[in-house]
Amino acid sequence: MRKSNKSAIKKIQNHLQEHFLPLHPGSKIEVKKGYGKNIHILIISEDFTGVSVKQRDEMVWPILEKLPEEELFRISLCLLWTEEEIPDGVAVY
Repeated sequence: MRKSNKSAIKKIQNHLQEHFLPLHPGSKIEVKKGYGKNIHILIISEDFTGVSVKQRDEMVWPILEKLPEEELFRISLCLLWTEEEIPDGVAVY
């Protein structure tokens, strides 16, 4: 049986809080439902300041890749921003 999106969102949120936050204290993580069964992730961290997109991915994806495939394959968007990079008009948290 497939897990519900609510369950997958909670599992991803908990996984990031357990494995990303200790390495990057003060970061903010938001995991939400996307279209259909897709899941969107937003991580805002000052640790991304001056860091390339590739390096940011290298900070986050090894952690996400430890998730079971059922959750991992639902992630369709992963935004990795600093506070200063949040576009005007985008509501977060």
